[in-house]
Order: sequence, then structure tokens, then C-alpha cells
Amino acid sequence: METSFGDILKKLRIEKDLTQDNLARMLILGRSTLATWETNKTTPDYDTLKKLASIFDVTTDYLLGLVNDKKSNVTIKFFLDDGREITNIHEMMTELAPEDQQLVLNLILSLKEKNQIKQK
Repeated sequence: METSFGDILKKLRIEKDLTQDNLARMLILGRSTLATWETNKTTPDYDTLKKLASIFDVTTDYLLGLVNDKKSNVTIKFFLDDGREITNIHEMMTELAPEDQQLVLNLILSLKEKNQIKQK
């Protein structure tokens, strides 16, 4: 499986027989924006990520390269210092402002890339 968001997005777009122009029109944005995603120069905001998942009938986890199965979500359990358990990251993300969602997404992608470099 491709590891970067851009590689995954491009693969899905080609599998659906869509051009960058076609997909950009579906998302109501410029083709150049889509090109920056496919070349891993930038990433979409959380709402756009959800739209992409819907268009390609995959999970956001798959788009982000967190799982190999297009339909599987990652269930992560975190335990806070006070013992509370957090299991629904998606729910937490939807409560954030769009710019904060983008920050979280960028952090996740950055950490994922850092870990891949460490493994080499």
C-alpha cells in the first residue's frame, strides 16, 4: 500500500477514472490545489477529507494511510491522566474549528512521516 496521503489520493482518483480537473470540480476547488495534495505539498482540511472519503467510498483512516482496508477505521483508546477513556477521535475532531482540524491532521501526517523515516 502507498504510504503518503498524496499517493493514496492519486491512486483512488485514477481507479475511479477521474482527472484532477474532474475531482477538483466535484470538490469545488482549483485543480492546482488538488495537485498540491497529490504531490504531498499540502493536505486538505478535515471537511474536505470527509468529502474525499465519501467520493471514493473509503474511510478517512484509509486516505491517511492508517489502515490497509478501505472500509476499516482505526479504533484507538487513549486514557487521560484522570482515568477518562477517549475512543472516538472522529467525534472530537468534529467539535474543533476547521483551522484546528487542519492543525491536527497536519500533526498526524507529520508524525507518521517522522516514524517512517525512523524505521528506515
